This record gives sequence, C-alpha cells and structure tokens, in this order.
Amino acid sequence: MKNVLRAATVIGMATFSSNVMAADVAPPAESPFSAVFEGWAGGYFLSGENGNFEPDDKSFFALGGAGRARLNLSDIIAVQIDGETDYVDGGKKSNDTYEDGVQGGLHLSLYNDSGLVGLMGAIGDVNTDNESANFWLIGAEGQMYFDQTTLYLQAGYLDSKSNDDPDDAFNNAFFVRGVGRYFLSPQTRMQAEVSGAWGDEDSDKQNMEVYGWGLRADHQLIDMLSMFVGYQGAYYDNCCDDDDDGHYVDHQVRVGISLLLGRPDLLSVDRTGPTLDLPWVSHWVAAGSNLD
Repeated sequence: MKNVLRAATVIGMATFSSNVMAADVAPPAESPFSAVFEGWAGGYFLSGENGNFEPDDKSFFALGGAGRARLNLSDIIAVQIDGETDYVDGGKKSNDTYEDGVQGGLHLSLYNDSGLVGLMGAIGDVNTDNESANFWLIGAEGQMYFDQTTLYLQAGYLDSKSNDDPDDAFNNAFFVRGVGRYFLSPQTRMQAEVSGAWGDEDSDKQNMEVYGWGLRADHQLIDMLSMFVGYQGAYYDNCCDDDDDGHYVDHQVRVGISLLLGRPDLLSVDRTGPTLDLPWVSHWVAAGSNLD
C-alpha cells in the first residue's frame, strides 16, 4: 500500500509540474486589435513619354505613408480599415505629371488558419499638374496560406470623375490584382505583385489599359519595428485610337519603416493581422488625365 501511495504521489506531482510548465511557456492570446503604420521616402520616375510630359523633367522626390488597422470581431469575422497617401515634389513644374493622391478602404472578411475571403470598398482623390479627380471602387478578395507562402487575389470595379474636365477620367473599369508573399522567417518577408485594369478614358469611351507590377522586401529589426524597400510601376495606354496613341510608364522607389502593433512579427501580421491593402488606384486614375 505504501508503494502505491508513493507512486500516486510521484505521478501527481509530475502531472502538476508539467501543467505548470506548460502554462509558463504557453504563448499569450493574440489581441483582437492589430495595426501597422508606415512611412517612406524615395523617388518617382517617368519613361516612355510619347508627348505626355516634359522629356527633360521626369524624375522627382517622393514621400508617403500608410496605415492599416484590423479588428477580429469573432473567431471567423474580421473588419479592416486602411489608408495611404503619396506626394511627388515638383510635379507642378512639369506637364501632365502626378502630384499627390490619397485613398482609403474598408474590408470585411471571413477567415481561418487556411486563408480568408471577403469584400472591399475604397474611395480616394488624386491631383495632377492641372486637374483633380475622385474615385471609388468595390470588389472581392481572398488569401490562401501555405506554410511560408501567402497568395492574395483581388478583383473588382473602379470608376472615377475628373473635377476639371469630364472628358479626362479613367472610368467604368474592371481590375484584377495578384500578390505573392514568401517568408524567409517570421521576421523577413518578400513580396511580388502584378495587376491590370481595363476601362474608358473619356466621354468618347476610348479604351484605356493599365498594367502594374511591384516588388517589396520587409525585415523586422526589433520588436514592433521593421524596415522595407519597395518598387511600384505601371504602364498606361489609351490603346485603340490611331489619332491619340498615348502611353507612358511611371515608377516609384521607396525606403521606409513600419510600426507593428498587436502582433509579434510580420508572419503574424500576415495571417491574423491587417494583411489586406489596396491596388495603386490613385496613379491609375491620374493617368486618365495625363494621357494625351
């Protein structure tokens, strides 16, 4: 009987000790709220002018910022808001050049450990050298998670209106965007994207096409702080009028820092944080005014 009691005592103490140790090492529960804020500086460059801007005035200093915040309403439902802006210094000195833009979005998603699916909407405003326009978009989006890889797809409808010349606006357009992210570690993320949009450029319903691409690399330096380098580019063409064959390409290079709130690393941000963003719509809309 004594041996039985000793054995029971040892087993009980071992079980209690293991439970205490497990409680000590268990990760804390994630906050339902998370956010990312970032700022950057870089350059803005133009090429393939084809009469759309001054050929000797095509490189400018640029800066911008973005913020994204997500609230997990339940174990399967999340809402996210986001906004971003950029500014090109010297745009007013050139001809048909992007000056600044701002866009803000709202996302409602169903999510689990495998990915998410949801709806999005956004509005914004953009200025070129002598015109301004406002725009809105609606669409659907989804993500799929594969260990270290995330695949992200968006598709929707975009419309805009020029505040100065109704005949110059990228409108009645459909768009699609695909993003791939690969995590070398939870603190290091590589990203590539492609996009396209097809619509009308003016009241004559002249066709306009947009093809975009981008690259970005993020690395977390310390808790809550990471840095990134990125490149965004797009080709614009009012393609189908022999008398008005306008096209050009713009490029934006960025170096910046990000502040992470509510998530310990970049992988956690991607899977349960503010992982959604918007296409480069402000530049697409500006091209409707810039193309000649």
